[in-house]
Formats: sequence, structure tokens, C-alpha cells
Amino acid sequence: MYAAKTGSGFKLYEDDGETIAYQNGAVRTTDISQQLADDGKSATVTITAAQGTYDGAPANRDNVVELVTDGMQAKAPVTLNGHELPQQTSRTAFDAAPSGLVQCRQQSGSGQIRQDAGGR
Repeated sequence: MYAAKTGSGFKLYEDDGETIAYQNGAVRTTDISQQLADDGKSATVTITAAQGTYDGAPANRDNVVELVTDGMQAKAPVTLNGHELPQQTSRTAFDAAPSGLVQCRQQSGSGQIRQDAGGR
């Protein structure tokens, strides 16, 4: 996702991937959006609660967000639902952690944020 003052978003659709049950409403949708503050100093990413279900749908899902911030680096704590996320020191540490964030130097100004479904 690219942080921008003009808000944007999309609806993630999921189904069983094997049948045409989606044609009868067997889908789960999740709205995902972003908004960069007018001062350009903070961004908000919103992931709504999933709506609907389908056979075989997982009860919980991890969310990994990559937010491209055009060269900006996180200077303030990054929070999720009011809780500060721990800064991971490497991509390897990030991949092993149940939650946190990592700033990706190879893509200037982008970072990834993870929060597991258990909310740890």
C-alpha cells in the first residue's frame, strides 16, 4: 500500500478456491484502506473485521501490511489498536515474531507491519 493524502482502499475477497460456491455468496470480504495525514507525518491503515464465510475459511488470519512511505522513516512508535508494535531488527526476526514492524531499507521508506490473529 502506498501512503497518500488521497485516501484509497480495496476490498479483499476470499473463497474456497475450488468451487463455484462464491456465486451463491460463500465468500468472505475484508475492507483495507490507507490515509496519510494532511501534515504528512502519520499514516493510518485500516483493516476491517471480515464479513461472511465459506467452507474451509480459517477462523483467524495474520495480517501483514507493507506501507510504502516515499522515503519517510518511522520516527514515532507504530501502534496497532492502541498498542505499540515492537521494532524488529531484521527481516528474519520479523518473520519469526508474532507481531512487530520492520523497516525495509532495500525499498526506501517502506516497512512491514505484522500482527497475528491472536493479538499478542
